[in-house]
Amino acid sequence: MQNGSPETINLFVYGTLLRGFPKSSFLQQPYRAEFAGEGRVRGYLYDAGSFPAFVPDESGPEVVGEIYRITDPDLVLDTLDTIEGYNTTHPERSLYVRKEVPAICDGKELQVMVYVYNLPVQNLPRIEFGDYRRYVRESDDSR
Repeated sequence: MQNGSPETINLFVYGTLLRGFPKSSFLQQPYRAEFAGEGRVRGYLYDAGSFPAFVPDESGPEVVGEIYRITDPDLVLDTLDTIEGYNTTHPERSLYVRKEVPAICDGKELQVMVYVYNLPVQNLPRIEFGDYRRYVRESDDSR
């Protein structure tokens, strides 16, 4: 992203961008991202209503998600920032901010970009097992 030249980044998704959820279609478009595999990061996942909220914590439990390789971040990140409510000019006013954290994919550690919830979480229910897909499935099954 420096000097206008694209660089490959790894993106960790844990919620509505996961395959099978409505917003996942953005990452599934050709040339936007390549699925790299299942991954895990450390932190906490919360139920923020119609989407999850992630807060990283290196000593926290694992959060399950997917990792995508993005070869042209300039093309993809602007749209993802809009989807995630990230205002790069005023991050303090953003719903999410983009951060780099360590992840595990196929037994290897790598750095990933992840959208981190930027509002207080103290009144949000925690998703204890850190897996949004499972949480949604079990919530639907209980109705």
